[in-house]
Parts: sequence; C-alpha cells; structure tokens
Amino acid sequence: MFLAAFGLYLWCFQPGAAWGDGADFVLCSWFLGVPHPTGYPSYVLFGKLAALAPAGSAGLRVGLLSSFAGAVCVALFFLLAARLARGAAAGLYAAVLLGLSTFFWSGAVTVEVYALNLLFCVGIVSLFAKSRQDVRPAILFFLVGALGMGNHGTLVIPAVIVGLAALWVVIKRTGPVAGFLLAGLFTFLGLTTYLALPLFSARSALFDWNNPEFARNMRLLLSGYDFWVVGEYIPAQMLKNFMQLVESIGAQLTEFAVVAFFIGLLFAKNGMRRRVLLFIVFIVSALFPILYPTREKESFFLISFTLFLLFAAAGLRRAGDWIPGRTARRVVPAVILTLAAVHGIFLMSRNRHYLAERQNVTPRIYSDAVFESAPRDALIFMDHVADDTVFPPMYFHYLENSRRDTFLFYRLYMAFPWWMDAMRARAAELGAAVDIPVIDLIEEKNALYEVGAEEQERLAAGKTMNTVAIDIQTVKLLNSNRAAAPILINTPDRFNQSRLSAGYDFSPHGALFMLDAQPGAPMAPDLDAAAMMFDDAVFRALVWELHAERAGWRLHRAELAQQLRRHDEYKDNLRAVVGHLEAALQYKKDDCSTYKILVRAYAELGDPAMAREYANKHAECKRTEYDIR
Repeated sequence: MFLAAFGLYLWCFQPGAAWGDGADFVLCSWFLGVPHPTGYPSYVLFGKLAALAPAGSAGLRVGLLSSFAGAVCVALFFLLAARLARGAAAGLYAAVLLGLSTFFWSGAVTVEVYALNLLFCVGIVSLFAKSRQDVRPAILFFLVGALGMGNHGTLVIPAVIVGLAALWVVIKRTGPVAGFLLAGLFTFLGLTTYLALPLFSARSALFDWNNPEFARNMRLLLSGYDFWVVGEYIPAQMLKNFMQLVESIGAQLTEFAVVAFFIGLLFAKNGMRRRVLLFIVFIVSALFPILYPTREKESFFLISFTLFLLFAAAGLRRAGDWIPGRTARRVVPAVILTLAAVHGIFLMSRNRHYLAERQNVTPRIYSDAVFESAPRDALIFMDHVADDTVFPPMYFHYLENSRRDTFLFYRLYMAFPWWMDAMRARAAELGAAVDIPVIDLIEEKNALYEVGAEEQERLAAGKTMNTVAIDIQTVKLLNSNRAAAPILINTPDRFNQSRLSAGYDFSPHGALFMLDAQPGAPMAPDLDAAAMMFDDAVFRALVWELHAERAGWRLHRAELAQQLRRHDEYKDNLRAVVGHLEAALQYKKDDCSTYKILVRAYAELGDPAMAREYANKHAECKRTEYDIR
C-alpha cells in the first residue's frame, strides 16, 4: 500500500511553486522562517528535514514530505481499517477510497499540511485502538497528538475528544497522579515545536510572519486574530458550505459505501463506546468546515471523511458476516476486493487531472511573465488575484534567483518592517535610486486618513494584517519613487478599492498584470495558450483578469477619444474592448458586466445583431445571478 501510494503521488507531484500556500511553506522550511498564521512549526521542522535531500529543487525536496506522509497515511489507515473491521479486504477497500479521493490526493501532490495532518490523525486513532491491550500506546498518544497540533489546528478535534478517553485509560492503568503527570509531560514535549517559532523569528531576516519572538505577537500568530477574514456566520453561508460539501462527498462515494457506513455505525462488532467516540469526532469534524467559512472546505473535512471510510470498512465486513455458509465467507472478500477495484478505477477517472499535475507549469509561466515584463530597478507590487497568486513569484525570486535587480513587494508582507528592511538592503547592494522609506505604524495609528470608520478602528487597534496599514505603505512607496523607478502592480483591483488610492491610475505601462512594459506591447506569449491547455482554475482566473483589465483601459481610452470627437480612435478602442472581453468570456461566463459592455460596444460599432445576442446573454446572466442569491 505504501509503495503503490508513494509511487502514484511522486508521479503526479507538483513542486512548491504551485498556486496556494505551497511556496510559503517551501520558503519558510528552506530558510527556517515563520509562515502565515498559525505558524505550522511541526510542518516547517519536518519540511527542513525534507529539504536536506541531496537532489532536486527546493520545491521538490520539501514536497517529498507531502507525498511521503500521504503514502504512510494510506498504509497506516489500511492497517487501522483492517484491524477495526477485522478483515483485510474491507481495510483495502477503505484505503483505496481514501488514497484516490479528491480530498486526500490533492494534498498529497502539492506542498500542503493536510496529508501530514491526516497521518497524525490516523496515528493517534491507531494508538488509541491499541491502548486496550497496552498502556504505552495511550501514553504515546499525547506526544503524537500534541506534535500534530503544531502541524494544523484541525487535529485538535480528534486529539481532545479521543484524548479524554486515552487519559482515562492511562489513569486506570497507572493511577490518577502518575496518569496526569505522564499525559501532561508527553503533551508538553509535543508542543515544544511551538518554541521554534520565536527562535525562527529571532534568527530569520526574511519570512517572519507576525514577528513572534514577542509574546503579544506570538498570541496573534497562533490565533490568527489579525489575519483571517472569516466572513459572517449566517445560516445562508452555512447552508452554502453544507451543499458544497455534500456535492463533493457525493462525487467520491456510491450509495453502496453510504449503506456500508450505516451498517458499520450501528452493527459493527467492535466496542460500542469506541464507535460512539469516533462518531462524535466524525460529527464535530464535519460541522467545522460548515460553520467556518473557509475556502478549503474539502481539506478541512478530510478527518471526517476518513472516519466515514473507517465505519464503511467495518460495515462491509459486518454485512459479509450476515451471509451464512463457508462458501459465502470465501466469496465475500473477493466481492469486496472487486468493489475496491471498480471504485478505485472510478476515482482514478474522476480525478485523472491529478495524473497530469506535474506538467502544470502555469505558476512558472505567470512568474516568468512577471519578471520578463519588469525593467531594471522596478518596484513590483504583488497582490492576490484569484487565489494565493503572489507566492509562485516569491518562490522563483528567492530560490531560483529570478531577476534579483527588481524589488518585489508582496503587499501583505508590507505590514512587516523586516520586509521593507530587506528591500532597502537590496537597494543599497545594487546602488539603485529606489527610496524605501522607514514607516513607523505605531505613529501612523495617530494619523487621520481618508478611510472608513471601521478601517480607522483597525488601524488604531494596531492589527498587523490591516489593509489600511498596507495601503499606507503602498502610497508612501509610490510617492517616494514616482520619478525614481518604474512602478508595476500585478492587479490594481484591490488597491483601487482603497480611498488612499485616489490619484493613482495604473495604465498598461504601469500595471504589470496587463504585461505591457510599453504601451501597445503584445500580451506576454503563451498565456492564453497555457490557460486553454491546463484546466487550472487559478491561472484561468488570472488570464480572465488580464483581459478584463486591458479591456477596461481600452474603454477608458475610448471614452476620452469620444470626448475629443476622435471618431476613428474611438472605434479602434471599442474593437479592442470587444476583442479582450470576448477572450475573457472563455474563462469566466458569469460576469454580467462583461455582457453589458459588449452590448454597448457592438451597438456603437453598428452591429445590432451582436448587440441583441449579448443583450440576451446579459439578461440570462442576471436571471442566474438572481437565482443564486
């Protein structure tokens, strides 16, 4: 099981320059820094061990941790399911469903914490299952559980619920005093990984999120209080989360697996108390991604999904026991293995895009376009567009030495003085005429800016991840370097939403995401071709935004030409608007404003048939939008 899973995940693996948080984890593992909240010290330490591999890129080395942990998890889960179901065939069925599911496979082929997180979860459940015969696994439970909580916070659900039962086992075998002392000591040993965070912070000149060498900042890092935007806890959002999960789960399972789950839950031979305990973990873990409006619902649901498969394995074996006769007992395992093969083929087909994930070079294409379009000494402001699109350029900038003669400002990092210090040191090293002012956000709290009351309150509260503070940094950098250096931004959308952005117009020669280093330059090669080749949601959203931004600039030029009564220039710009928007529709068809602009453009260009066609599409888009709401 281990070799099969490890071979599959390595074959599909996409290195740490992928979209999402992967590059952040690679950079922090490589340099021993502090990643985004909640710090993930266990992952960084294990990632540093993986980075010591003697060959391969930094992303590939650190990524080995995900594939290795995923393979070990599948193998260990097979042993656990076979033990609890009292049948190797049923255990194999559950392990195949886990290893090939969208939930798990996606985390085992990218640099992420979820494969390792599930390995810790399966590990502590396995230790607890063995504690009925020996107290030592129950004691070891606390070390492994605490170590796992340093990898991802969702492990706290099984660690605490099952941990109470494990504590009862230890106390029964060793006595109250010794039991509490042993559980406390091993929990403390596991949690010592968090002591690495202030040490990393004190030694690292880069990648030091929240600066946790100070106690107050450590609290903010661990809680994520000043970072997460959690949205509203409203019934409509919870229902949306629930329906999304139901759809995802339904795509992994068959009615047969659901029936097996209920048989295992109600009629399995293993102890009722243990089943009740695991069912409580299943329910609480399932509720968490519904109540918490995260984008990573499926990954947060992984623990619950794994327990579902554990019950299903027990149910398969129990259903087989109901069939009388020796021949039937020999046939049942063969039937279960056949089901495992059929379901595995179904999942391989459904998730076959992961087989080609290693060939997805869209993060590299995007990052190359970023640096190729930037002139020397350019200030590059990177902001989120579709997902965590800022991290791949960071990876190539710091680990593959792409364009060391530019200054990359990840806008979220601009809230931290160390990032500005690093860019200031680079300017001195290059002898560049770039001015990076020292900004004291403590003093800025007392200043009055043209921002809303809530934004001013966040600024006064001194929250690290304060968009107002970041916009203040951006404006001061822009003001200091307007005449000194080229200024580029990958998308003006987020910054332009701030009142502080008034007076800044990022036209194509200044908006990096339009990839026009000079007005009229062609779009960077292969972006459209790559977006059509790879079914990559993030990259397709990036290319959509590129076309939409270029269309918006051309529309602005058309309006200026119309005011000046330059009719030929007006129509030329309208044709360019049409071209960009129709290209954008290949990637996103639910943006109603796109259809509205096309109606107007075709009407002005004297093509009433196309204007009517897009008017109908706009009406349908609005109806769909209304239905969704």
